[in-house]
Amino acid sequence: MKIEIKSVYFNKVILTAEGKNLKEVLEKAAFDKFNLYSAYLPKAILKRAKLKEIMLKEANLQGADLRDADLSYADLNGADLRGAYLNGANLSEAYLSGTNLSGAN
Repeated sequence: MKIEIKSVYFNKVILTAEGKNLKEVLEKAAFDKFNLYSAYLPKAILKRAKLKEIMLKEANLQGADLRDADLSYADLNGADLRGAYLNGANLSEAYLSGTNLSGAN
């Protein structure tokens, strides 16, 4: 099954597992150009996700797994990425002003 969503705006997003396996849902997901301003996504598993040009300004991504994710041109200004896993992530041309990367690897 393929789901295509265009022109969606999310504000203050909260994702929880609640009996569902978010790992299967989000891993390798494509969210190019999505607006997730101020989203609450701690410990989200977004390995290999396509997040090019995504708006994650002021988002909470503490401990998120973003290994090998494409975050090129992403707006991460003011985002909280403390303890995030960023090995292999593409952050080229990403906006990182005020981004908290303490403990990220």
